[in-house]
Amino acid sequence: MPNMFVWNFSIVNMLGGEAAARLLNLGCLIVAAILGRELFLWAGGSTKQADIGTLILVSSPFCFLEVSNLFTDLAWSMYILASLSILLSAWERAGFAKNVYLVALLLGFSAAAKAVTLILLPLFLAISSARLFESAGTKNLFHASIGILIFLTVGSIPYLTSFVVSQNPV
Repeated sequence: MPNMFVWNFSIVNMLGGEAAARLLNLGCLIVAAILGRELFLWAGGSTKQADIGTLILVSSPFCFLEVSNLFTDLAWSMYILASLSILLSAWERAGFAKNVYLVALLLGFSAAAKAVTLILLPLFLAISSARLFESAGTKNLFHASIGILIFLTVGSIPYLTSFVVSQNPV
């Protein structure tokens, strides 16, 4: 199956060795933990609860397992959490038009990293549609359609490449 984030590991590994690739993976964990904490705070949790939850996540054996290998799950979760965080914060600040491109780009990266992103797309579509119908502006509809085009362009790169090379998209 095509996996675009593997190229990031490969490039970092060629430039800095395996330690650099593992540091990239650790950076993805740190960013994902920070984004998870921010989503917890956005949902109404206290700072103390968010800190304790983040510490439990970071100290868990699962987290050690994820950081000690070079699987793309951390990068994928980082992309998903970042796009969800931006989408929900844009909802509150009424900045849908400004942030829809970044959300589409991050979702495209997550779809290029793992095909399981397609399962989460209805959630993002429901949040975006609710925001779009709330504002009901044609300008937001234009931005949403450009965002969908960005998502499809970025997300389809590894699958189209795989199809051209092997006549099989997966």
